[in-house]
Amino acid sequence: MRAGAGIRSRAAARAPGAAALVAGLFTVALAARWLKRRLGGYTGDTLGAAQQVVELVCLLAWLAVLETSTRT
Repeated sequence: MRAGAGIRSRAAARAPGAAALVAGLFTVALAARWLKRRLGGYTGDTLGAAQQVVELVCLLAWLAVLETSTRT
């Protein structure tokens, strides 16, 4: 194993989680803004729907980064 290879692999292992976190935070901010403008606020139904969308976005971001990092 080359010197420094372990550092890069540890950083690559964290990349999917970081991408999912960033995507989730962006989606939360976007959903909150949209719900506030469109409906004038939040209800339990809208928060539940937003949670499902955020979960889907996080999983897709995690999968996309994981898939691209395993191909290189």
